[in-house]
Amino acid sequence: MNNDTRCLLNECHAGARMAIDSIDEVQQKVTDEEFRKVLTKQRDKHNQLKLQMEKLLNQEQMEGKEPSAMATAMSWLKTNWKLMMDPSNHTIAELMADGCNMGIKKVSEYKNQYQNASEESISIATDLVELEQQFVDELTKFL
Repeated sequence: MNNDTRCLLNECHAGARMAIDSIDEVQQKVTDEEFRKVLTKQRDKHNQLKLQMEKLLNQEQMEGKEPSAMATAMSWLKTNWKLMMDPSNHTIAELMADGCNMGIKKVSEYKNQYQNASEESISIATDLVELEQQFVDELTKFL
């Protein structure tokens, strides 16, 4: 596994973990059952991709990268501040959509940065971007 492949998989792993953690943080605050089902489905899909990344990284005796402490703290602060001001499903959908858009941007940047990554890792990164876009599309009805 070349360095670009390791780096791309690690960054995607951190992004998938961030998405899973964010969904876990807000899921119990959602009052709409259909919205809760969308969150559960998206969490499961993000987890499946994360497991694919971990399988590849484990072959190299590596563990997946965790989200940075700063990114996690900033996300937690933003989420809790916004929900304190307006604890609605609309606010949660808005927060999730903002997170997806950030994920799309960052993973796309990493794909461009790590151009020598393996086809398999680039495919996983592409799948993650597509999953985030699908999530945004599903969130629009709750905005």
